[in-house]
Amino acid sequence: MKRNLFAQRLKSRRKEKGYTQEFLGEMLGYNKSAICDWETRDKEPRYDILISLSQVLDCTTDYLLGVVDTNDKDF
Repeated sequence: MKRNLFAQRLKSRRKEKGYTQEFLGEMLGYNKSAICDWETRDKEPRYDILISLSQVLDCTTDYLLGVVDTNDKDF
């Protein structure tokens, strides 16, 4: 996982959707500090959480991980 790119894209997509860290955490069953850790610290979500993040943020896991540069779900 491209650590910095993942953190940047997670934060960017969250903000684009208008979600706070607290709201996103509630949607996923986690607290705000978990979202903060993923966005700013050297922590990564488990694969099942990554899938949930992509669904909630309406993007692909490949986009979040930095595998592709486009957020095109039909890719």
